[in-house]
This record gives sequence, structure tokens and C-alpha cells, in this order.
Amino acid sequence: TIHRTPLSINSILKGIFDHFERDSESKITFNYHFDTHTPEWILSDEYKLRVVIVQLMKNAVTFTDQGEVTLRCSSVTKKPGVSCLVISVQDTGIGMNNNVQQGIFSAFSQADASITREHGGLGIGLTNVKDILHLMDAELDVVSEIDSGSTFTITLPITLATEQQINEVKMLSAKQNKTASSEALTQYKNAKILVVEDNPVNMALVLSVLKRSSYRALPAKHGKEALDVIQENPDVAAVLMDCQMPVMDGFEATQRIRKMRGFEGLPIIAVTANIGEQDQQRCLAAGMSDYLAKPASLKSINMKLAKWLGETH
Repeated sequence: TIHRTPLSINSILKGIFDHFERDSESKITFNYHFDTHTPEWILSDEYKLRVVIVQLMKNAVTFTDQGEVTLRCSSVTKKPGVSCLVISVQDTGIGMNNNVQQGIFSAFSQADASITREHGGLGIGLTNVKDILHLMDAELDVVSEIDSGSTFTITLPITLATEQQINEVKMLSAKQNKTASSEALTQYKNAKILVVEDNPVNMALVLSVLKRSSYRALPAKHGKEALDVIQENPDVAAVLMDCQMPVMDGFEATQRIRKMRGFEGLPIIAVTANIGEQDQQRCLAAGMSDYLAKPASLKSINMKLAKWLGETH
């Protein structure tokens, strides 16, 4: 289901770009270009757009050891009355041959064995991206050459937001930011929040957000480590849980936590790039309390924690 709401596409893209540029530990140079003639406020599904762009940026960074990753946004008019955003993610990484390009959008498809061993799998994330964009009537194209990098380009039909819709969003956002910051800094100051995340970039982002909101963050690189941290910190107030991790994933870790005496009602919030309907059902079935989309913002984390800590205090 597509939920179209007024949003600033420049703010969304720049926020995702800043996340990767700030927290990347690689030797990559990051570039961001937003064409001055591109409409900024549109009606679209913000969550699904974030999932798609994060996945494409994540792939670009993963497959680029050094060089550049560039995020661009412009607009075109395909025919009278139909405007489209053109969003591209370009890297100078390892690239792909024609055979790999033809298979990467197939479910459970992977690159060749050497690429998979060194960088991880390709296909499942891109399959989700393709499916989401299909729901949004958007197209996804890829151009790539071995050792020269890849460019993934989204062409998304858009509807412009009205001035009234834009003003309403700005007023609501200002109110939510004030409320979320106030609740986090007053009611739950110094509450222990366990962050379970194997990606150092994502971990650094969430730890930074929690520190700014005066929470006490407890890091864990995988589910097994999370169980140890909980046993050593029985006063942990909530868990921000990644789903896909080595050693023990978030689903198994959640099930084990639920079996521990005294932690049956501990708020466990999935923080993942995959929050489709089936993903949501799997999270809830495993015993998770709620879910957040990556990259999680200061506002979204504070609001979600305030909600669940309020229910348990």
C-alpha cells in the first residue's frame, strides 16, 4: 500500500546522504547534487522512498573500497502534465558484468561467489527495491562496468504538494520535535537503551542520537552479545534491535529475551531497512514490540522510545 503525504525530497535525500558521509569509515569521497530546478515538496510515500535510497546507498558503499559515491536528484517532464524525479546513486566500485546485471533483481539472486565472499549478497535487497518502486509506478535502471562502478537510476512520477499541505507539515514537524525532545530529556533521562547492530555505521548513528537525548546506550554487535548485556544490566529500559546479524539474528535474540524471567514485557523495537507488511508480521511474531525504519532519525527514535517507556513506567 502506498501512503502519499507531503514531503521535502531534498531534506530526505540530504539526511540520508549526511548519514552515510558522516559515519562511513571508508576512504570514499561522497558527493550530493540537488538540481536547482527540481521541485522540493512533493506527495509521495516517505518511508518507502527512504528504504529504497538507503538500500542503494548501502550497496554503493559496500561495493566501493575507494573512490566516490554520488547521490543526485533532478527532474524531467516525460510528457505534458507528467513530471518525474530522477534520483541516481553512482559509485566507482567493482562494477558488474552483464550476466550479474540481468540477475540482481531476481529474488535470492547473488553475485558470483568471489564477490559474495568479500562483500556479501546482492539480490534480496535489490529485489525489495524493485518491488517497492513498482508499487510507486517508478522505474529502476542500472548501468555498470567491471572495475568502473555502477549507476542505479530511479525515475519516479510525482505530484506537487500544495502550499497549504507544506505549511501543515512544517507546523506538525516543529511540534513533534519539541515534544519528542522534551519527553526524552525530562522523563527518561539516563534510561539504559540496548542497541543491537552489527553495522558500525548504523551503530555510530544510533549511539549519537541516544547520547544527544541523554539516554545511556549499551552497544552489542549481535544477538548473542545482546543476551549477555541484558543479563549484566537487568535494568535495561528498551532494546533497539537490528534483524539481520551474524552469530545470532534479531529474531532469535528477541525470542530468547522473551523467555528470560522479568523481560517478557521489555520493549524491543526492530530497527531495519525492511519494513514491508510481511517484515512487520515477522517482527511481531518473533516477539518484537514495534519497528523503526533505517536510517532512524533523532525524532523517530525519541518518539518511539517515549511511547514505549511511557507504557512501561
